[in-house]
Amino acid sequence: MKKQRRKHTAEFKARIAMEAIRGIDTINEITAKYEVHPVQVGNWKKDLLDRVPEPRSFYMSLASSHQH
Repeated sequence: MKKQRRKHTAEFKARIAMEAIRGIDTINEITAKYEVHPVQVGNWKKDLLDRVPEPRSFYMSLASSHQH
């Protein structure tokens, strides 16, 4: 019997992409935590960075504000 493909919400993808951008955990740690493929995480990260104007400065400021 075939296993059904999982469908991830946009919120789920964005949350994982943000974790990858922050760089607190490695891609392998993120993939193990959420049971997704490393290529998916990389694609979601790239998609998120492509959609935001000046993404690096925006997300770097976001990441630094969340660290204690």
